[in-house]
Amino acid sequence: MWRPTRWQFADIGGIGYVGLRAPSDVAAPRPRAGFDVELVFGTAVVCVPATLELHRLSATATAIWLACEETSEPARVASLIAPAASAASADVAREAQVCTSQLSELGLLP
Repeated sequence: MWRPTRWQFADIGGIGYVGLRAPSDVAAPRPRAGFDVELVFGTAVVCVPATLELHRLSATATAIWLACEETSEPARVASLIAPAASAASADVAREAQVCTSQLSELGLLP
């Protein structure tokens, strides 16, 4: 039986708060090879068994990560999540840029 020896844990939330609430009707993400994903109150917990990594995404990071199923271009991601945000469009764009960069660095984007 496989047992992890040491899990690495990371909180991902970007740089600011763009007013996204954890929606109750978030659809489950499409399965992605190498990831186990659970949505908990609108936030994602992403497990990467191959590298023993566990990532907890904020509500904003979860919305951005889910938008990245369609595209990982920060400007397009910002336009996808902007209708649900209560922040100015420039703040949403900056958050999308920072968060997609973090997600990419961690290998969580397709």
